[in-house]
Amino acid sequence: MNPQAKILNAHGMLIALRNAILAVLAANTGATMSSNEILNALPPVITGRLNLISGGYSPRYPCGKAASYVGTVAAMEAKVTPSIFHNYHHYCPVLMKYEDAFVM
Repeated sequence: MNPQAKILNAHGMLIALRNAILAVLAANTGATMSSNEILNALPPVITGRLNLISGGYSPRYPCGKAASYVGTVAAMEAKVTPSIFHNYHHYCPVLMKYEDAFVM
């Protein structure tokens, strides 16, 4: 388990975030979404918790970015769920650069 997953698990957010990500991907079936796009589509309660968790770390590192937690959980889920495809080279309009993305 990587650091973001361990932190989420310690805060009791791993399963809640997984379920929220699956709901966002299912609601946008066929649309390729980056971690930042998924983060923007999550419920405010989950987004707020992720911002609180990531706020405890330096923004220079992955643990200090809320979207990295979303990407970690989505990538973990893509490994075990055949209906989720992990695209490693997707142009993210939020960041205006190529980023990992997910599609269901």
